Amino acid sequence: MSSYTIKITKRSKKAKNFLMFLLDYAKDNDFISIDKSPNPVTRKAMKDARDGKVTKVESVKELFDNI
Repeated sequence: MSSYTIKITKRSKKAKNFLMFLLDYAKDNDFISIDKSPNPVTRKAMKDARDGKVTKVESVKELFDNI
């Protein structure tokens, strides 16, 4: 089995059509699977949020002061 990573910027109509084609094609063919899981950076951020490792601020100014 081979695995490929395709990055699609969904701003153009062609890109949206291509993505819709891939999703539709994968539904009809069991030899293709599309993994829609978040990337590792996003997964880590989600875990940090669940674990309470977040910074809470009261205003936008406070947010930018903490960056």
